[in-house]
Formats: sequence, C-alpha cells, structure tokens
Amino acid sequence: MRRVFLIAVVLFFASHAFAQDLAETSGLALGVGVGFENAGLGGHGLYYLQTANERWRIAPHVGVGYFGAAAVSGGVMALFGRRHRLVIDLMVSPAAADGGTGMRTNVYYALSLLAGWEYMSDRGAAIRSTLGVAYKPRDYGEELFLAVNLLSISIKLW
Repeated sequence: MRRVFLIAVVLFFASHAFAQDLAETSGLALGVGVGFENAGLGGHGLYYLQTANERWRIAPHVGVGYFGAAAVSGGVMALFGRRHRLVIDLMVSPAAADGGTGMRTNVYYALSLLAGWEYMSDRGAAIRSTLGVAYKPRDYGEELFLAVNLLSISIKLW
C-alpha cells in the first residue's frame, strides 16, 4: 500500500512538471481553507471552466467543513484575469450555529455574494481571499452581515 501511494505521488508531481500551463485550462482543483467557501474550517473542490475568452472562467464549487458541526457550502464563481484574477462568488454557506454542551448543534445557512482576488501559478497552485455580504432569514437573527472567505489554498489537478 505504501508503494502504491508513493508511486501515485511521484506520478502526480511528474505530470505537473511536464504539464501545460494549468492556469489557462479547464480542470478540477482541490484545497483547504478558512471561511464561507470551506464551510468554516475545511476543504473545497472546484472545477474551472475556461470560456472562449481567455481571461474569463466560471468555477462551480462545493466545500465541506466544521462550523460548530459538520457543514457544507456550494456555489459558483466568475473569475476574470490570467494569473491575478478578480473573483465574484455567489454561494450558500453556513452562517450561524447554536447549541451547547450536551445539546445538538444546529447550523443555519445564508446566501452570500463575495468579491475578492485569486492568484494561480502556471502549475495550478492557487490562493484566494474574498469579502462580501450574506443574507440569512430573519428567524435566525441578523438579516445582512459580513461574509468572509479568509483564505483558500488549492492545487489544480489537471
């Protein structure tokens, strides 16, 4: 099993060493981070869809993380730029949690619109941060509040 893992890691890095410019192609990226995109503290997957215009791409994404309890997030990003990119992100993500010791924790979700920045290297390593506004139903407290995806780090697999 250890050899299989080692071979997979070597093949992965070898394929990246001879790969085309991954920042300019469609493909899957996986990563980790803190914020709305990652459902709190967790991981995310996104699929970059390169458009006919080389500066524009669309990226649907999902995240799984911990926000007082297990939580998920999902949405779609529009990105503009080559390496340094403007990001506009529309998503549903966890916004509040309640509960206590010995009690069930409830996670409440919000619709969020964020804008920010992403940098992707030619080998597919990306770093992203966004800030915006979120709306959650009045039954759960505040209606509008600050939405933050503090940091997401990902690697594009192909």
